[in-house]
Amino acid sequence: MGSTGTGAPHVLIVGAGIGGLFLAQFLRKQGISFSIFERDESSDARFPGWAIGLNMLDNFESFMPDDVLSLRNANHLLPLGLPSQFIMYPPGGARVGVEDTPKTPCVRVNRKRLRSLLMTGVPVQWGKKLVRVDEDRVASTVTAHFDDGTSATGGLLVGADGTWSKTREQVLGRSNTETLEAMPMAMISGEVTISNEETDGEESFLAKQLRLGHSSYIAIRPGNTFFCGVDRVSPGGDAASFYWFLYMRDDTAADADHWLHTATKEEKYARVLSVTESVQMEPRHTEIVRRGSPDDVTEAFSLYYDAILETLPVQGRRIILIGDAAHPTTPFRGEGGIMAIKDALQLSNLLADVATSGLDEAALQSRLEAYQDDVTKRGAAVVQMSRNAILGTGGPANPANNQKPRSWGFEVCPIPESTGPLGLGKAAAK
Repeated sequence: MGSTGTGAPHVLIVGAGIGGLFLAQFLRKQGISFSIFERDESSDARFPGWAIGLNMLDNFESFMPDDVLSLRNANHLLPLGLPSQFIMYPPGGARVGVEDTPKTPCVRVNRKRLRSLLMTGVPVQWGKKLVRVDEDRVASTVTAHFDDGTSATGGLLVGADGTWSKTREQVLGRSNTETLEAMPMAMISGEVTISNEETDGEESFLAKQLRLGHSSYIAIRPGNTFFCGVDRVSPGGDAASFYWFLYMRDDTAADADHWLHTATKEEKYARVLSVTESVQMEPRHTEIVRRGSPDDVTEAFSLYYDAILETLPVQGRRIILIGDAAHPTTPFRGEGGIMAIKDALQLSNLLADVATSGLDEAALQSRLEAYQDDVTKRGAAVVQMSRNAILGTGGPANPANNQKPRSWGFEVCPIPESTGPLGLGKAAAK
């Protein structure tokens, strides 16, 4: 059945993102054989995305091999000794959020550092773009075919290939354009590096930005939200790379002729200034934009997609979806990456149990189907709550329903602004 000597199936992992690499490490710890394939030509072929927050409450690092460094080595704030921190500024002047503490352990990591760490001992096969999947239900095997003419056969194929999952298309028998729903949210983004030498009175501008939220912060107004985050700090701690987004509720955002497709940087920059002023965001929350210029604006057109998939047709099949392939979600509650890790850990534990319990084919198939059902139902709820969180359409994530907003898997709580030294290099804050 495409099994290893332990009785567990050989696992084909499609996608070397967060879910795929965590799964590879969890399987490596359990001694279960796997092969992992990634469509990118190399680890540096494509921008891996900006920093991401990870909930550390489940101690999933204990399920990884000993040669893998702690995820805290990928902390985007290193070498600063600041705790990861996400701050929300809703209307009314409150300051709430999530911070890395013993009760709420979390870390925001730079994705490039994280990927490097997670590739320890994992032989990723690059340049493997999935074309199709063939199943032999008699032999209980599955074969992945790639666009370079190669193929691989195993006892289980795991699609960890993200929001635009080719594996999901195979499972559902329809294209992602039919499955995914575009968020009615127009977005303008920017990137800027700030040096600690850029002083503003008694304190550097970099220090002022970090005090708004060590890792990231979000200013919320009805229909408009401004987000700003740190992607990485320089090795000397004297500069940091930031990125920002203005999210604007817009039911025409997915239209092919939307104005942002052809807008110049100057036009986008002017829109950010006018919108944030018109909705009366606090000036300090958007100062990073005003101190910059149109050159900071990114050219790419951005649009988020999600899908609520409460069931997947996996009966009698050896194809499983995890992470955004199973529950494509938007980042507005910071739980997409955490869900992918949980999916991977749950699956690795299932396969480890299979390896020692001697399940027959029917019993293994039943366990896999129950697992996928749990993943999709749990994921669908998170997708819905993330959608509600940004659109304010009601539901479990809406504060009006007496449920607090969440981020990185934790409920937000009041967090006072830090007043002590930040450990910045060179022209340190006074």
